[in-house]
Amino acid sequence: MDDEIRDVVAHARQARSPTPEDRDRIRRRLAVAVAAGAGAAGAGAGMATASASTGLATWVKIGLATVAIGGGGVVAHRTLTSDTAAPEVSIAVGPIETLVEPAAAELPEPDELLDETEDESRPSTRRRRRRPAPVASDDLARDLEALHAAQRAWRQGDARTVLTHVREHQREFPRSQFRQERRALEILALCSLGEHARARQLARRFLASASDSPARRSVLESCAGADE
Repeated sequence: MDDEIRDVVAHARQARSPTPEDRDRIRRRLAVAVAAGAGAAGAGAGMATASASTGLATWVKIGLATVAIGGGGVVAHRTLTSDTAAPEVSIAVGPIETLVEPAAAELPEPDELLDETEDESRPSTRRRRRRPAPVASDDLARDLEALHAAQRAWRQGDARTVLTHVREHQREFPRSQFRQERRALEILALCSLGEHARARQLARRFLASASDSPARRSVLESCAGADE
C-alpha cells in the first residue's frame, strides 16, 4: 500500500483537478466501488477511465485509497482474553476530494521598464509573479503514512503503541481526512487495554457523528459498542 500511495502521489503532481461534473460522476462510481469492495481482504486503490486532459484517472485512484488495518474486512471481532491475538479490521476510506490543487497559471514576464521620456503618471504595466499553489498530495502521503504506523502497531498487538501513534497523528493532522479511521483505532486500542469507560465515551461521539463510516461496524462490535 505504501509503495502504491507514493506512486499515486507522484502522478498526482502532474494532474489537474477534475471539473464539478467529473466529481459528481466519479462520486457515484466510487460509492459503488467502495460498497462492492468493503468486505474484501487487502483492499486496494481503484482506477476509473477518464479524460487524460483533466487528470481524472489519477484523481479517482487517489479517491479510492484505502487504509488497511489488518485484512479481514470491515469487522473487528472483540476478544477479551489476553492470550488471544488482536482482532483484525480493515477500514476503507471514502473519496478524497480535491487532493491536487492546480498550480497557479504562469504569468508573463514583467514588461520592460517604461522609457524615461514617457509620462511618469502612466500606470505601470509591471506585474508580480505569483508563487505556485502548494501541492496537497504531499500532505496526503504524510497523513496516510502516519496512520499506517498506528495500523502496523495494531497488527502486532501493541495497543499502547497504537495510542501513541494515534495521538501523534492527531497533533500533526488535526483536520485529517482520516479522522474517523483514527478514532476507530483509538477505541479498539482502549478496549484492548481494558480502558472500557474511556472507549465507550469516545464510541458514543464516534457513532453519533460517523453514521456512514465503514469503521462503524468495527466499533459497534468492540467492547465500546456493546451497549449501543
